[in-house]
Amino acid sequence: MFETRSRNTLNDKGAIKITLLSLTALLLGHLMLTTIIPNVILNFIGLMILVAFIYLNTLKKKDIFSFIMVIYFCSTFPYLSSKGGGFNMVSLVCILLYLISYGRIPGEKRNSDKWFKYFVIILISSSILGWIFNYTGAD
Repeated sequence: MFETRSRNTLNDKGAIKITLLSLTALLLGHLMLTTIIPNVILNFIGLMILVAFIYLNTLKKKDIFSFIMVIYFCSTFPYLSSKGGGFNMVSLVCILLYLISYGRIPGEKRNSDKWFKYFVIILISSSILGWIFNYTGAD
């Protein structure tokens, strides 16, 4: 019984950490909004501050689950939707920083199986052919 209680306490601490990181990221996200701060350079600096905050508290510590949960939670709020999404840009830059730092994508498993490569090629070509022949976007 004691083990279950201590395990729940650890899970609660992780959930509280992710919640606090997400709320802080949402507050820092206001720095990159052009409606609040109309200077584009200051918005870019705000974006970099947010990237640094999320990267240092999640991916730098190799806590990929927290990174995914923070980005998932924050992406539901429409920050910079006219520019592709603020947290989409944040996640892209964080993943690129991780790629530069560690030489691989977060959570990447190296696979040298030739069948895996064939199936990935089939999946990508199927997506591209679907975009070409079954595109339902604007004409």
